[in-house]
Amino acid sequence: HQPIENNLLDSTAPSPTYPMSYISDANVLALHRLLWYHQEKIGDYLSSGRDHKAIGRRPFDKMATLLAYLGPPDHRPLDSQWISYDMTATKFEELMAKTQMHEREEFKSLKALNIFYQAGFSKQNNPVFYYIARRFKVNEMNCDLLIYHVLLTLKPFQAKPFELIVDFTHTCTDNRFKTDYLSKWFICMPDCFYYNLQACYIYNCNSW
Repeated sequence: HQPIENNLLDSTAPSPTYPMSYISDANVLALHRLLWYHQEKIGDYLSSGRDHKAIGRRPFDKMATLLAYLGPPDHRPLDSQWISYDMTATKFEELMAKTQMHEREEFKSLKALNIFYQAGFSKQNNPVFYYIARRFKVNEMNCDLLIYHVLLTLKPFQAKPFELIVDFTHTCTDNRFKTDYLSKWFICMPDCFYYNLQACYIYNCNSW
């Protein structure tokens, strides 16, 4: 047995950092389309392979059953699948400002719902922001507009420490973010916001 190196036991040693990674909804849809339109060819290939006797039809039958359950793939236009590796917080804000999103009724209506807002100060005299999860409806609202609203609300305080309260009261599947938009949050939020966030309080957290 080799002795364990000291740096493995040293609590002061820097921990490795790993990039955040999410499965893109666009990739899932592409895989669905691929399997749906080529399932016959996949079946033929598997049945003609050398390992057919050892493997049998069970894996293919399970896939076919799943595809039958899911039904045909969605045909969403490519421009609705927001994904851009060149997008930054600044570019996103410029794009939204250029199209005058803040003047649109849809944006004003979303802002009026108070999904995200600033109110009061903490004991440390930091401004406190609130995110009320149940007020965001994934199938009824434009997540781009919510991200833009959060950016504009935080902007006056971007150089100051702040605190965040996330209220999960009555939160359910209707209030979730789709996978693509989780990635988008990380791209569109400037680093200074993460740096200046002093505390995050989770209220009434449930399994959702």
